[in-house]
Amino acid sequence: MSSLLAVEGVSKRFGGVRALTDVSFSVEPGQIFAIIGPNGAGKSTMLNVLTGLLRPTAGRIVHEEDDIAGWPSHRIIARGIGRTFQSGRLFLRLSALENVMVGGNAVAKTGLLSALFSTPGFRADEAELRARSLDLLARLGLVDVADTNVGSLSYGQRRHVELARALLSTPKLLLLDEPAAGLNSGEVEDLIQLLSSLRSEGITIVVIEHHMGLIMRLADRIVVLNFGKKIAEGEPAEIQRHPAVLEAYLGHGYRHVEV
Repeated sequence: MSSLLAVEGVSKRFGGVRALTDVSFSVEPGQIFAIIGPNGAGKSTMLNVLTGLLRPTAGRIVHEEDDIAGWPSHRIIARGIGRTFQSGRLFLRLSALENVMVGGNAVAKTGLLSALFSTPGFRADEAELRARSLDLLARLGLVDVADTNVGSLSYGQRRHVELARALLSTPKLLLLDEPAAGLNSGEVEDLIQLLSSLRSEGITIVVIEHHMGLIMRLADRIVVLNFGKKIAEGEPAEIQRHPAVLEAYLGHGYRHVEV
């Protein structure tokens, strides 16, 4: 089986600081692939490089046989790659529904002129976008707050709004930056069920996460970063007992990786 995503020798420098150094891994179609590591390991930098927010200093990022390293974000989204952010990027004064619909801009069928003149094509496009956004909010248990300003929602609800927005573009590959951050135990369990469901629908998921219980239950394969370098890769059982991983986490106040 060919890889859906292959990271080949990717490095990223900010001046004299090496955020990523010669990192390589591959993600197979249908996998939940996890990137873990202590704070400052380079995890979010990797996601930003994968989604075009940062240009790698060196290396290749191959998605479906094309090297997309350095492509702009909108072009990457149009290929079927969606993402969420560690600190949610939502418009707090807009409703949950409006925030989700914003995600349709990258895949809209009509352009700016159609919007300015409110053409029939634009109105049909907007109606379809609204219906799809409502369906996603319903799936995530948020349809009752669709018209509520995001600023009035709980942190967990905001995370789900951002996830709904990422799903609006019907991605084949979904990149999640700490989706369980700030969630209570019940919300984490709901998230685990949701991600399992998305995988069963054929969506490949790359997830950065500190919640080891979620990672060990869901991930098919894990890569571990520390100080911008890959120190381990393998299945969850291998990672739990890997000496370099245990050392990295013990050095940052973790008693163990296994939950």
